[in-house]
Amino acid sequence: MTTPEPPPWWTPEMPALCQRRAPLPDVARWQSTYVRYKGQSEGQVCQQGWEQSTSVHMQEQLAMAANGGFNAGRTTLHSPLAPLAINMRIVTAPAEFAVPVKQDRRLTPDFKVRVEVKYRGQVSFPLTVRAYILAQQEKDNLPEWTPEGVTDHDGQSERKGHPTELKGTTYITHHFEANMSGGLSSSFTGSTSTPVLQGNMGTVHHVVPSTVIQTPYVNAQGDMLQHEGMQMRYLQHQNPQMMPHQALIGQQMGGGQEVIHLDSSNPLSLTSGTTASAVPSLGDFSDSSNWAAMLQDFFPDGDVAAVSAEFMHNMEANSVSIKPEHISQPDQKIIISEAVLEEDGVLTHDFEFLNLEFMKPTRMSKVYACFACTVLERDLLYCIFHIPTVGICRAEQRIKACERLSIPRRVVEQSNGANQSEPSEATSGYSQQMQSRKRIADASERSESARPGAPGGGWNNVMDTLPASSPSNTIGGDTMPHSRNALREWILEEYESRGWRRRLTELDLQTLESQAGFPVGGGDVDVSPMQWEEFTSQFRDVLNLLTKISSVWNHEDPCVISGLDMDRGRTAQALAREPPGTFICRLSWSEPGSLVLTCKVAPGTPAADGEGLLHVIIGIKDLNDRRVDTWIRDYPAASHVLDVYTHKRVDKRKVFASNYTRLRLMDELEGSQG
Repeated sequence: MTTPEPPPWWTPEMPALCQRRAPLPDVARWQSTYVRYKGQSEGQVCQQGWEQSTSVHMQEQLAMAANGGFNAGRTTLHSPLAPLAINMRIVTAPAEFAVPVKQDRRLTPDFKVRVEVKYRGQVSFPLTVRAYILAQQEKDNLPEWTPEGVTDHDGQSERKGHPTELKGTTYITHHFEANMSGGLSSSFTGSTSTPVLQGNMGTVHHVVPSTVIQTPYVNAQGDMLQHEGMQMRYLQHQNPQMMPHQALIGQQMGGGQEVIHLDSSNPLSLTSGTTASAVPSLGDFSDSSNWAAMLQDFFPDGDVAAVSAEFMHNMEANSVSIKPEHISQPDQKIIISEAVLEEDGVLTHDFEFLNLEFMKPTRMSKVYACFACTVLERDLLYCIFHIPTVGICRAEQRIKACERLSIPRRVVEQSNGANQSEPSEATSGYSQQMQSRKRIADASERSESARPGAPGGGWNNVMDTLPASSPSNTIGGDTMPHSRNALREWILEEYESRGWRRRLTELDLQTLESQAGFPVGGGDVDVSPMQWEEFTSQFRDVLNLLTKISSVWNHEDPCVISGLDMDRGRTAQALAREPPGTFICRLSWSEPGSLVLTCKVAPGTPAADGEGLLHVIIGIKDLNDRRVDTWIRDYPAASHVLDVYTHKRVDKRKVFASNYTRLRLMDELEGSQG
């Protein structure tokens, strides 16, 4: 028996790395970064990550398609604090993720994701990165994947049927900030480390603490300070929470003392961020009308002069001056010249996901790690780790899980420990059973690539590769019973391990039992090993097909692809009274692994049968060239899909519309024509 070829990431060093719980080398090879901008139905591989210019372009296209006005100032994309580009990549991954992972076992070392932010001048925004576990079906349809809690662009429901959940540090929020109120790169991650200064430090004037000073500034002699002929300005609302970007500039005065005043001419002081709206009034003391108007709100008219004189007297008696020794290091703010605000910069931060564990096993299905974030509450940026794993809950499941992952058996022995005894006879027989099933699937794939495409061709080649007596038929020397219940259990296990949202119905199961040789209506019969092997091979071809067309197979409103119970006769009966252009998609049992599109056509159409139906076979090789929805959408004779379960007839353009804009315009067009 030939040993299955290990996956490309499996190297001779992997067993030792897993045993030491070391990081995976060359992790950059086994990941891809996707970006899906708002309004797109599918994401695209984009190794340079998210770009502001592309997002703005997409927003303008959406606005034009909606025939509405476009105000650039109303979106976060056009904020001067928005980033130019964001990229995300996995820099550390545990090597043990490539082998079966036991439930509640912490992954070591931790996954670490690096986010790189490019900006110009200033930047300030929060970013939350979350860790997800993806099923095989989600992995096969990465461009259409949508994180949990986010409605996708195809109008489908939220993410369902999770293979498992993660516990530990599953999401992290970091605040990227640079050159704000003077160029500190700060974060809201609870770190107490000293901030890193950004920008050209040669242009920095003075550093001051961001504290609130609630009295006007005077010098040591009690005189009001002036600068370039202007009196000091007094800020009425001095809440640092309301004015995070307020700038304070130190000025050199006589006698070697330094004092501070608010520079209202600096646009960073009064208009950047939310400061302008948070500072409703600045009163100039040199303007008596402003001073009187301020007091007018609190005192009667006759008391204004007396209160003003008393306040000025008390202010001189309680003067405040700020000296360099009053300056403290934490939470510094720095003023940078305007030239720095035109310079490009880069910020990086590593998101480390600590103590990740599987909360439950994955039922022998492959799963993948994915890390995603929403940029400015608009666009989706996500990074997929292409190496799969299988979550298990018991040690004896490792053999079967390794079969799923095509990992050599010696890894199982090392994972179980050097002192663990050899598998029992029953376990060994079970392993042989799974190896035989794997051989059947491999033989089917080899036959698939070699068959010429004629209906029914290739099945004899598959069966010729099988021995007359397969180890899968025996466990511990006893004949394995080929019962209806055993078949149903195996079918459900194989199907559900793929992670598809659509479930098999009772009619589907009865059809599969009939294909395996069990009579319709119940009862067990003796199914020969050859019949059993032939059916399992056919069913695996069907599963491979469903993997290729999983996004359309999962589409149930309307049901684009009919269930396994729909054969040629039922298809003709369903289309008998439908107008030309109506079509049904079904799976082919005469050529397993292929899809059949049956379309009602006009009388006299060449190649149509006596019932006015045209049967088109879409094989697995065709699906390697183009996606199934593309084949259906571009087939001119088929215009409306028939849901055989609800008897609804739906325009195929609505089903396969690329986004909501096209769908809405289509509805409006039909309304105007009606």
